Amino acid sequence: MNTRLHHFMGWLQHLPRPFMHVLTLALFVAVAGLDYVSGTYLSLSALYCLPVSLAAWRISRNAGITTAVLSAVLIVILNPREVRADLATAVMLWNFIIVACLFTVVAVLVAEIGRLLESERALARTDFLTGARNRMAFMNDVDQEILRALRHGQALSLIYIDLDDFKAINDRLGHREGDRLLQAVSQTLLQTVRGIDAVARLGGDEFVVLLPNADSDAAAIVAPRLREALLNRMLLDLWPVTFSIGVLTCPIPPNSAEQLIHRADELMYRAKQSGKDRLVYSLQSA
Repeated sequence: MNTRLHHFMGWLQHLPRPFMHVLTLALFVAVAGLDYVSGTYLSLSALYCLPVSLAAWRISRNAGITTAVLSAVLIVILNPREVRADLATAVMLWNFIIVACLFTVVAVLVAEIGRLLESERALARTDFLTGARNRMAFMNDVDQEILRALRHGQALSLIYIDLDDFKAINDRLGHREGDRLLQAVSQTLLQTVRGIDAVARLGGDEFVVLLPNADSDAAAIVAPRLREALLNRMLLDLWPVTFSIGVLTCPIPPNSAEQLIHRADELMYRAKQSGKDRLVYSLQSA
């Protein structure tokens, strides 16, 4: 049961926002219709929490609050209270305020819970130091991109970057300066790549960049640009660090992220063994 609920919540999470507007409106109309049909004998007020929560969670907090207010209006209209005529307006206003406040609290709480869950999900995919993807998230991205590339017959490229002489920075200037350097490398990569590319820190001083739908010609343009941007960033703080880079392009990618990363890693080591501070390219198929 928990697994089914998890899959259902995940399905809702990935639905496009325009569809969520339609779904929320349909749910709101359905609850209002049931409330109207049931009359005053059967209270269905709690069901309005469903469209209120859905709007707050998947659209925005303001959308949830708006749905809360509209729900309160309908409840007051569809469920009138029999009171003295001179008190009817005051009773309706009081009932509206109470119900609207309760539903608004629900909307705000659901929106905040959704924000916290989204933040936690992002943190679980992010390297805590640099802000790039972590290894687990990157492996998942690569596996998905391999499937997409195989399905559409597209090439993909992977750039594996290792910092030359990074240990000397930690030894001479301290780990705090080393951390600042790693952060600068990550930010430079993130600012230089395309929006569809993925940047990750695999650990230590090793970074990777996934280039979806990128053949060898595209990789031959991107990789030198990244290297130049990184070297320029090092000059700003006079960090004596260069970069050994392996650039792998696969017209037909291997079946797993592990294989793809391993091949790019071998190219990076070839660059190191050739004297560091250089690019090594390779065109390989599965």
